[in-house]
Amino acid sequence: MSEPGNPFYPPQGVWQLPTRPMTLGQTLDRIFKLLRSHFKLFVAIGSVPLVGLAVLEGAYFAFFFKFLNPARPGGPANLSPQFSGLIVPVFLALWLAIMALYALFEAAASHATLSIEAGTHLRARDAWRHIWARAGRYLWLMVLRMLVASAPMLLALLVLLAGLFAAAFIGRGDMSHGALFVLVPFWILLFAAAAVYTVLAMIWLALAYPASLAEDLPAWKAVRRSCELTHGARGRIFLTLLALYAISMAGVMAVELAAFMLFALGALLITALHLNAAVGFICAGAGGLVLALVVLVLMAITSSAYAAALAILYRDQRRLELTPAIY
Repeated sequence: MSEPGNPFYPPQGVWQLPTRPMTLGQTLDRIFKLLRSHFKLFVAIGSVPLVGLAVLEGAYFAFFFKFLNPARPGGPANLSPQFSGLIVPVFLALWLAIMALYALFEAAASHATLSIEAGTHLRARDAWRHIWARAGRYLWLMVLRMLVASAPMLLALLVLLAGLFAAAFIGRGDMSHGALFVLVPFWILLFAAAAVYTVLAMIWLALAYPASLAEDLPAWKAVRRSCELTHGARGRIFLTLLALYAISMAGVMAVELAAFMLFALGALLITALHLNAAVGFICAGAGGLVLALVVLVLMAITSSAYAAALAILYRDQRRLELTPAIY
């Protein structure tokens, strides 16, 4: 029942566990214990895509300002004509780079979780080095997952564009033609159905990365394997991710409230003590840096929580698959 030679599976005795799936409470408890006991590791792993995102966005805005002509006397600044032909490919390149960052991050966080669950401790650089050796596989897996999940949405968009073209052609350029208003409810229903499918597909494919890592599967086989493993557990996966989302939103609101209260208290103290404005700016700058660091850590650990949750759910489904069900 165990799998010798596979570092992600523990010895035979470890599989002799209760054969019921973990409850939502047990899953969340396992996730929080994992993140708490390896806090620095997951913050280090989760910080990489965030720093990369900041660099990419900085490069994008630098590109934007490069084509921004200075304001003329009495008039606003305007963009160079060359910019309009470059905005779409540059934005597409930025989007693809961000997707690549998060594809590699998800693989690294999944690898770290699977390794820790199997009793192997590692550093963040070890996780990134491991997935970098097969970066192409994990990038292609992200592409396949997006294509499978978004195919109906793309089809709905094509239907919308075809309908608009047909309505304009039938009405000879008059977009108020009656056929357009008849088709609008159909398009709304089509997009709603496509959105529902996308959510369901993302749940079906949620275990693709841990499956690819633990079972050494290429991208397409990992997609199919995820569909197999999530059978009967899709509601549990959805509730786990929903609970993590609610907890992360509560954490964001708590940080925002604390930042607002500290800012208000600092402004009150500066006013009451009649401190120099320079002191206020220095305190505000220091507070801003601390807040940015707190937000970075919060976002890094939140992103890691989602990847860790999927790896833990993968192992639980794998455990149920390898042990007889007793109900």
